[in-house]
Amino acid sequence: MTAKVFPGKIKNCTHCGSPLHRIHRNAFDKLINYLIAINRYSCSNHECGFNGLKISKKPKKRRVSNTSVKKNLTIALLIISMLIGWYFLINIFIDRSAMAEQNTSAAN
Repeated sequence: MTAKVFPGKIKNCTHCGSPLHRIHRNAFDKLINYLIAINRYSCSNHECGFNGLKISKKPKKRRVSNTSVKKNLTIALLIISMLIGWYFLINIFIDRSAMAEQNTSAAN
């Protein structure tokens, strides 16, 4: 069946009256969710096969856990320290090669 959009107060299927249960949204539903807070529901009666969208009252706020912040901060610090280390290694290599060229030119 095609999906229909209903206001937030509907709790039962509009076709057979069976209760609705929430199912995973598809990619298109997630795009719509940026504009309007929605959830996808399906009829619990498998013979009916109703499938529709229901407008939510409030969009859910995404929580940022402390562990994810610490993990991201740790990764950022590791990347920065690696870049600094590579910078110094490259400079040391360039300095040594320049000194080697000066020594060979001075010896000649």
